[in-house]
Amino acid sequence: MISLLRRLKRFVYAVRARWVLRYRGFNDFYSFPFEVSDPLNEHAEATLEEGCSLLESLGVDYFLCDGTILGIVRDNRLIPHDNDIDVCVVGAIDVPRVKAAFAARGFTVGRELYYRGVMQQLIFYSAEHVIFDICFWHKKGDGYGYQFVPELKKGRRQHDHYCDSHDYVTFRGKRYPTHANIKQWLQEHYGDDWTIPKQVKGDWRLDVKDIIA
Repeated sequence: MISLLRRLKRFVYAVRARWVLRYRGFNDFYSFPFEVSDPLNEHAEATLEEGCSLLESLGVDYFLCDGTILGIVRDNRLIPHDNDIDVCVVGAIDVPRVKAAFAARGFTVGRELYYRGVMQQLIFYSAEHVIFDICFWHKKGDGYGYQFVPELKKGRRQHDHYCDSHDYVTFRGKRYPTHANIKQWLQEHYGDDWTIPKQVKGDWRLDVKDIIA
C-alpha cells in the first residue's frame, strides 16, 4: 500500500511538473535509461568524432562549447568527470533529418526541448551511453544569442561575435570548430580561474557566467 502511494505521488508530481513547464512555454521530452550524471566512459572520444562527423555530413554549422571545449583547450582531453559531449548550433536545423541520420548510426533521442515552439536542445545518447548534447542559440536584435531551458528562470545569453565566426582546434587528429576568440570566451564563460582544473563536476549553473540574472 505504501509503495502504491509513493508511485502515485511521483506520478502526480510528474504530471504537475509537465503542466508547469507548458505554462512557462516549454515542451520537453526527456528520457534516459541510465544515470545521466555518470562520467564519460571510454567511448566518449569516438562518440565526439562520430557525432560531429554526422553533423558535418548533414551540413549543420556546429561548434564545440562548454565543458567539451574547456577540456580540449585547457588539458588536450575530455574532462574525466564531465558527463556529456557539448555542441552548439546557431539557428534552426532540419530536425527530422538530423534525428533520422543519428538513429541510423545507433543513437537515441534522450531530450528534445522547445521553448515557445523554438528548439533549444536536442540530446542524443549512443549505444554505449555517451551523451551528445546539442544546444541551440537564437539571435536577437540586441547583439546577443539566447538559449532557454527550464532549469533556469530566464535563460542564457552571450555575444553574437563568439558565434558568428569560428576558431578551430585539432583533437585526436580531427579539426573541430569552436567559438571565435576561444580563450577570451573561456575566461568570460568560466571566470579568470578557467585554467585551473576542478576535481568534480558541480552544478553547471554555478559554473557558467552567461546566465540571465
